[in-house]
Amino acid sequence: MALTVIIPVLDEAPHIARCLASIGTLAQRIIVIDAGSSDGTPDIARSHGAEVLVHKWSSDARQINWAIDTAGITTEWTFLLHADEVILPPLAARLADLTVLPATPLGFTVRRRFHFLGRWLRRGGLYPERTLRLWRTGHGHCEDRLVGTRMIVHGRAGAIDADIAAIDLHNIGWWTDRQNDHATREALAQLHDGWPSGAVGGMPVGIRAPVVTLWRYLVRLGLLDGWEGLVYCVLQTGWFRFLVDIKKREVEALMAQRQHTLNTVAQEEYGIRLIPVGINGT
Repeated sequence: MALTVIIPVLDEAPHIARCLASIGTLAQRIIVIDAGSSDGTPDIARSHGAEVLVHKWSSDARQINWAIDTAGITTEWTFLLHADEVILPPLAARLADLTVLPATPLGFTVRRRFHFLGRWLRRGGLYPERTLRLWRTGHGHCEDRLVGTRMIVHGRAGAIDADIAAIDLHNIGWWTDRQNDHATREALAQLHDGWPSGAVGGMPVGIRAPVVTLWRYLVRLGLLDGWEGLVYCVLQTGWFRFLVDIKKREVEALMAQRQHTLNTVAQEEYGIRLIPVGINGT
């Protein structure tokens, strides 16, 4: 076998067994990077044949890059999978024989299905989402960012027309708590990376969220995903984006009041260490 799978985790007991079962016998190594779980996630992972490495969490990107840099991966290919995701059978069939892939691309995107409140959201611009998850070992890394993951290869990437599915089993309260944390990190990241103060994407604060919500729901037909599509558009596109704008203004006000840098406010107020652009960190 020529594949290693990397899975970053923190308290993923509801998901990890299902995730590992979807990998089956595809991988020579399955590396679970645990950030200090207290719910038994590492034991579940080991019982399903995974190798568990422990590394203090500061972002998913840093977890992934730490594994890439230090885990001694020797297989020809590496694949990234999150604990709440599964490899669907058509993709598993493609990964079972990696020798049939074209020789020149350094990485490959797959399609990602997103499930929300138990429903696969097919509209609203959510599917097919292309995400680079498979790369030739030594040629891929995760972009340094405070929230989310984006794999990069320095060369041509190909595409595999098969899917992974993200199916979170937590309740809506857990989801909104996570989005609140993500909004803080997104606000800090935008300020750190030089997004214009008071406007994002050319739209003033307070305007972007409702405009993008209506675009997803009406123009991109999120309304055809029923109740779940409505809830997602209102919460993730509307509320989340508005919350990011509010938090940006809050951070800017704190910086002005305290005469502190963005890095200082991020650490003192939110306990977040900003990731220097282009530095993987440890």
